[in-house]
Amino acid sequence: MNFMIFRAAQENRLRVHNVDMQLLMPDFDQDLLRKRFPVEESGPAGDRTQATVIHWCGPKPTLSTEKVYSEPMNFCRRKCEEDVWNRTGLAAEMSLQVEDLQRSIYVYKNKFKKKFRQLTGK
Repeated sequence: MNFMIFRAAQENRLRVHNVDMQLLMPDFDQDLLRKRFPVEESGPAGDRTQATVIHWCGPKPTLSTEKVYSEPMNFCRRKCEEDVWNRTGLAAEMSLQVEDLQRSIYVYKNKFKKKFRQLTGK
């Protein structure tokens, strides 16, 4: 994709501009992120005039994480539970906790297997 875009730009078939549209969550202090992306019970709050894509590279946002500011993602996940599965309240929270647990098991199982292979040569 990048090749096609920049080749077309080099051939003057299109113009390419550099625009900041993505925010890497680990690059910013959590307090700053809470101020920039406040979330209320009804959804995202604050000044939403500037579109920004939030990129959670690094530690992933889960319901119980304290490593990253996860409220925007938590809101979206809860909204999906409600809109797609018609789950709210405790049922939605339990479903999301199970999802987080399954992800953690998958991640740590693979890390454990890799470490085991390194130690045993198998």
